[in-house]
Amino acid sequence: MKKIKATVVIMLLTWSLSSCGILNLFSDTDNNTSNQAPYPVNGPEQNPEFQAYTSSDQYFQLEIAEVNGEKDPDGDTVYFRSSSFGSYDSDMQLNENTGLVTIAGDPLFAGPESGTVVVDFWTEDEHGNDSADQAYTVTFTFKST
Repeated sequence: MKKIKATVVIMLLTWSLSSCGILNLFSDTDNNTSNQAPYPVNGPEQNPEFQAYTSSDQYFQLEIAEVNGEKDPDGDTVYFRSSSFGSYDSDMQLNENTGLVTIAGDPLFAGPESGTVVVDFWTEDEHGNDSADQAYTVTFTFKST
């Protein structure tokens, strides 16, 4: 009998707290199902060519397609994401905040090597929603002179 009374008291207390909004103070607000994905990535071109075997750093700037000056329909913080740079992982780096792809040079003119790598870029907001289904594909080509 005591177990039944305790269960009823807990149920009434839960109903009472939720009906006056107190229980909502402890709920997870990041599970907002109405949150939309950020706008997709775009850039200056999709087939850039870069110098292979150079000592100087090279750059490729990505952007986010803004609507009314916003990068996300909900005003969330947005980050740049990418697929792997493949065999160029040690030569290429994406700044997730600015969208700047840095292709590192080497003082001994050793990298990056001649070749091609295809990379997909997308955006992701602070809640994990992304624009991966609208990925911006770039084919980076590295040529020696």
